[in-house]
Amino acid sequence: MLGFPAPYRKVAIRARIVEALRSAVFAIRVSLAVGLVIGLGACGRVADGMSGVFGPREEDVIEVSPDAFAPRVFCPSIELDPGRFIIRSFRGRDDLDPSALVYQIVAEKSARQCIRDGDWVRLKIGVAGSVTPGPQWSGGEIVVPVRLRVRPISTTSEPTPEPIFDEVFRVPVSLPAGAPSEDWILVEESIRVPANTNLKLIYGLDDGVNRG
Repeated sequence: MLGFPAPYRKVAIRARIVEALRSAVFAIRVSLAVGLVIGLGACGRVADGMSGVFGPREEDVIEVSPDAFAPRVFCPSIELDPGRFIIRSFRGRDDLDPSALVYQIVAEKSARQCIRDGDWVRLKIGVAGSVTPGPQWSGGEIVVPVRLRVRPISTTSEPTPEPIFDEVFRVPVSLPAGAPSEDWILVEESIRVPANTNLKLIYGLDDGVNRG
């Protein structure tokens, strides 16, 4: 630059200063941009980490069914009437002679399910058993009479309350002569009782004898 006149040397110096300033400004902008990106990333990580402190994360939220807060359905107990678990039919009046047996019906199993229906409870009751032919059975159809009762449970020494439901259901069973025992089953879903009432279900075979 010693060979250039003074005015040209000043112009060259100014050009170098401007270029240096531009480079410095560009470097500052780049640094600020990188710092901003890093800062935002750090904020995002902090926010993710603190979300469990200031509130549940979306993936931690558990949906609860409204049914979980519904009142518990009271389901009456079910029991077999001790005097109504078997029916034997004999030919003639000799009920002590096994060879005179026509058939035998036995109630063996039971189950119940309770479903709330507003202020009521709908009962689904199942009763099962078997029919066994005797030596005098000649084949045909046997009708199994099943009595279902719903009775309040008394908590005092007063007489046993009257049933609020008492009905006999009939289950037909086809049984050929010489056949082995045949299973029968009754499923009844039409019974409704008041909710939150202290009740019990009683089932048995109905032989026409009034036992209370």
